[in-house]
Amino acid sequence: EASDRLEFEKAGALLQRIHQIKHVTQNTASLVDSKGKDCDVFSLYQEGKYHLIVQLVFREGKLIGADHFPFQELVSTEEEIWESFLLQHYSQISKIPPEILLPIELKNKQAMEEILFESMRVKVKLLAPKMGEKYKLLELAKKNAKAAFHQEQEEIFKREEMLLDLQELCELTRCPVRIECFDTSNISGTDLVACMVSFVDGMPDKKRTRLFKIKNVTKSDDYGALREVLVRHYTKAKEKDELPDLALIDGGKGQLNVALDVFRELEIASVDIISLAKEESRH
Repeated sequence: EASDRLEFEKAGALLQRIHQIKHVTQNTASLVDSKGKDCDVFSLYQEGKYHLIVQLVFREGKLIGADHFPFQELVSTEEEIWESFLLQHYSQISKIPPEILLPIELKNKQAMEEILFESMRVKVKLLAPKMGEKYKLLELAKKNAKAAFHQEQEEIFKREEMLLDLQELCELTRCPVRIECFDTSNISGTDLVACMVSFVDGMPDKKRTRLFKIKNVTKSDDYGALREVLVRHYTKAKEKDELPDLALIDGGKGQLNVALDVFRELEIASVDIISLAKEESRH
């Protein structure tokens, strides 16, 4: 349904979730908690500085979902990782199950249980089973963590390869790890606006999305609007040392020349600039 509505980013996220659920629910009929309790099951997989935590969600004894959390950790013990993760994770959700299964026994287990109770108002047990059905659930999470880790690393490798291909294709001076894209438009033919969207490592960075209202340009001056936006944005970006690797401008040679002039005026030489124009007959 999301694809039919052309919401491809949402469709991709849904498809990934479907694959995850199919993966963790294969051959798990015998692993259902016979007591029908609610619990979250966690496991951690690590290679070098790269880590991935997997969460399996059981409700009324049935596996209803899974999630994974990749991160890089340089200086922390496994126990510190778990304590930090659990406090952050459950501070961002509204419900917590009465049991949380972990692969290790936490030394500060009692204190952690008290903190979670104070924040969630639910009595929680942190368990590290060594045998029985609950241990089998931990083993399932462990296998899933390893599979999800290698899938995540493969996707990262593909994105890196894609960026290197883009660098070669467009003859860029550097790999476009961070890209900023600009377009200008108007609302109902009057108010000029512009938008910037960002990509980091080939993935959208929604936190850096910016919408600009053009202040000093008439509605018919698209070049002037683009110039104003680029000057405003890159003056601040240069001061904060937050310049991208690539600036992508929607438009033809005219828009490209405006961008080149702005970067010369601001004395910015470390950013590649390209523009994209489409044929008259194509959207």
